Amino acid sequence: MEQLRNSAQHNIMLRSSDFLPIVEKTFQYFTKVPTERYPPILPVLQPHKHMCMRIILVKATENEIQVLLNMEDTPHFPTIKDAWQADDSLHRLSMDAFESKNYHGTKHILCVEHVGQPHRTADGVCLNLLTDVQTNRELANSKYMWHTITHPEVRRLVVERLEWGMGIPCP
Repeated sequence: MEQLRNSAQHNIMLRSSDFLPIVEKTFQYFTKVPTERYPPILPVLQPHKHMCMRIILVKATENEIQVLLNMEDTPHFPTIKDAWQADDSLHRLSMDAFESKNYHGTKHILCVEHVGQPHRTADGVCLNLLTDVQTNRELANSKYMWHTITHPEVRRLVVERLEWGMGIPCP
């Protein structure tokens, strides 16, 4: 075993061409103006039992910014349970709210909610996904409604986050 460990250590060589490009990219990223970088994201300490995606779907025109709300019980952003992929979650929401599977828009992770304790009861994760709708889509389900954002600061923040490069792209 000792001989195997020694031979493995000698066969692994660290070459500058392996890591210098990564260091260079990191340096380029951190020399950007902070407003041109992705915002730092740390988990919000919020327990979840399962994996889910909370979708903040935005419809923007020149005159107004609207977000989609689910009106069941109390108004809240649509949440897709047992969600693993953004495209799948958006497809499921589109089928429920619009009866259409067409979705074309940018997707950005806005925040991550996770605690991990107590084990087995709160070790899920919720990804908050900010996305926009490019076309005027009519709602086909009465449990959803478009809510107009009237507060100027909230409007500014939503528009800022939707701009290209100001959110963490979600595959």
